[in-house]
Amino acid sequence: MKRMLLCVLAVALFVSAACDGPRSSEQEVFAQDAVLSAKSDTAATPTDSGVASPSPIATPTPRPQPDFSANDKEAATREDLRFGGLTIGSSHWDAVETLGEAPFQQTADAERPGWTHLTTTFSDGTTIEYIGDPDGYYTIIRAVICNPAVEGPRGLHVGVDMQSILSAFRIDPPQTDGSSVQRMNERFLYGTEWLTPSDPEDPTSDPVVAIGPPMGTHTVQGSADKIAYTFLLGEDDNSSEGRLVFSFEEGTLVSMTFEADST
Repeated sequence: MKRMLLCVLAVALFVSAACDGPRSSEQEVFAQDAVLSAKSDTAATPTDSGVASPSPIATPTPRPQPDFSANDKEAATREDLRFGGLTIGSSHWDAVETLGEAPFQQTADAERPGWTHLTTTFSDGTTIEYIGDPDGYYTIIRAVICNPAVEGPRGLHVGVDMQSILSAFRIDPPQTDGSSVQRMNERFLYGTEWLTPSDPEDPTSDPVVAIGPPMGTHTVQGSADKIAYTFLLGEDDNSSEGRLVFSFEEGTLVSMTFEADST
């Protein structure tokens, strides 16, 4: 608007001079200043000069911080090894009926003659691993679910935020006496503590505090977080272990891993 007014004023002075005769020196200087000012404003306009003005830098939205407050939810158990109606130990036929067919790879078991491993991989990254006996019967031993349509334990699925997982499983109050085992990038959500020899090969070595299943941990690796739950599959303390791992990118769940040691 300013540029238009200055241009109009300069033109008006020029027309006035042409109609009224010679101008005074003051009029000449004023007219020249008006024209120069209009040119200056025009040159400063990015669109006229061909130089695009820099876009403002967007302020990134801070990622919500998870709440690790203690709660009274149930710890993870073998009942949480469920995904889309399947579980560890489900048959290959049940998996095909639920998830559909997918390309597979088959390899022989290195320790048990006649047994084979079968791994199917879906286009969304979901993988299902099976163990097959000599009779050709395959059962699931591990699954990595990346499909948001496949529901996991406690109504969870790929795409939810980290707080949804933390709110669904047990979190113990933080230990203040220093007895809990802590690592650089790992937070214990709950766990069972006991004393164990510092040297596994020397039962008489000084005892140290260890933590084990059932337990839950939160591990931070840059923008990739993991929440892992380990639990016993049987009533005996020496029974096999099951694991449930939630993997995140920028606070959003991208995969759920289900696995269990062979019994």
